[in-house]
Amino acid sequence: MCIWVNGLLISIPVLLHYTVGTSINEKFLTYFNPKLGFKISHPFGWDVIVENPNRVIFHSFGNATMRVIVYNASSMTAHDYALKEVNELRGFATDVHVTGITVGTRHLPGWSVDYIIPPNHHVIDTILLANGKQFTISYLVVAVNPYEVLKIMQVMLNSFQIVK
Repeated sequence: MCIWVNGLLISIPVLLHYTVGTSINEKFLTYFNPKLGFKISHPFGWDVIVENPNRVIFHSFGNATMRVIVYNASSMTAHDYALKEVNELRGFATDVHVTGITVGTRHLPGWSVDYIIPPNHHVIDTILLANGKQFTISYLVVAVNPYEVLKIMQVMLNSFQIVK
């Protein structure tokens, strides 16, 4: 699978259960939420927190967090939602980039909004629409070099599935 990050095309192999991430051969578990309509793999040892009825947080003990937020979709497209987010980021985020991508095992079309909240909070929001819902998968890394943990995010995104 390839993703665009800051104007660079990065190729990352799709690995279903093991990957090189923050540690070698990190094991992944599957989280399934039929009410929100998705399942996703996450690293073994990460906390899974159901923050409210429409938000699930996957948190490492290190410097990375992934949130899956589910809303009822309006008549907007995923691209419209991405552009709306870019407008909301004006004034406090830097290095904002919007890229069309595909997500998960079914290669769902979506949009990625990649930005930095100074001094060192790197955020990648992935927005897609399916089954009348807007899914925002938000990845936050607090690090000088966030690309060190990008592989974990990519494995999680590659595993993302919409379920009915």
